[in-house]
Amino acid sequence: MAGDLVLLSGATGHIGYRTLIEALSAGYHVRAQVRNEAGVQKVKAAPSVQPYLSRLSFALVSNIEADGAWDEAVKGTKYIIHLASPIPLSKGPFQEHELEEAFINPAVRGTLSLLNSALENAGPDLTRIVITTSLVSLIHWADSLAESGITYNEHSRIPRPTGPFHDIFEAYGASKAISFLEAEDFVRREQPNWDINFVGPTFTIGANELTTDADDILAGTNSTAFGSVLGKHSPGPAASISVHVNDVAKMHVRALDPAVAGGQFFLGVSNGSRTRWDDAEEIVRRNFPDAVAKGLFPFGGEQPTKILNVDNTLTQKALGIEFLGYEEQVKSVAEHYLKLKGFQA
Repeated sequence: MAGDLVLLSGATGHIGYRTLIEALSAGYHVRAQVRNEAGVQKVKAAPSVQPYLSRLSFALVSNIEADGAWDEAVKGTKYIIHLASPIPLSKGPFQEHELEEAFINPAVRGTLSLLNSALENAGPDLTRIVITTSLVSLIHWADSLAESGITYNEHSRIPRPTGPFHDIFEAYGASKAISFLEAEDFVRREQPNWDINFVGPTFTIGANELTTDADDILAGTNSTAFGSVLGKHSPGPAASISVHVNDVAKMHVRALDPAVAGGQFFLGVSNGSRTRWDDAEEIVRRNFPDAVAKGLFPFGGEQPTKILNVDNTLTQKALGIEFLGYEEQVKSVAEHYLKLKGFQA
């Protein structure tokens, strides 16, 4: 409830920062986990956090995988939102035999480290943890591009993935699936006095306020929507699943509500899972004609789409969210890009 203390990990991330603002605006006190002092200053300098600084504190956790790393951060919390993901020590390229240690093992260790600290050190007030995962916890990465006609929903499940893993996409998907299964197993085994809800976004699109250089606008999944607008050609297709970052933030905060049952998986996807990535050019041309006339958008790129059927009716009803469509997602990125370029509409 509003006024309670939430530990929020990954506060400098695209989803993490937006969820921080959503939680603060809902009235929570937030202890934001960052990896170093630079992260503290980055968050504190952002314009949208300024009205809430009196309810914001920080926890420095540099190695989120280490045993006991979260012991102090979890103390006294009522809720935890766990968005942080381990960062691979190498940027690659990776050999097949390196993928498990680069992606899967760190993700599992990071999840279990937090859960063990919560079990042993959070105290009796902790009632719920919300963990960020992904749609690919419920579907194999290859199946997301197969156009099989199968419809996936919050109850879809896959067996625990096993190697060898052949590329970073397959390893990333496996890391999400295995971490999700490990968290479910943890709750069954330990029977804590708190529960877990899982939030599985799809391609998350929207302005990232912590991006302050126009050259970085394509960082993360925004590249899938906006790369073609800036003339980039994708090396491969992407599934037709997108969601506005603001809606993903709402999902995390609403999943804390005691009126929402625990032990659930919520899926973030808009447009009835019919996003057409290359529609971004038309959206930008229609909404920003003056900037287009000035040549601020090169266009000419390409991001092919593969149709993936996803039904998140359960999520919409349980969390009361009407998801913003692809047009609003693209507009959010474009507006931020133009602001960083110094263009006055």
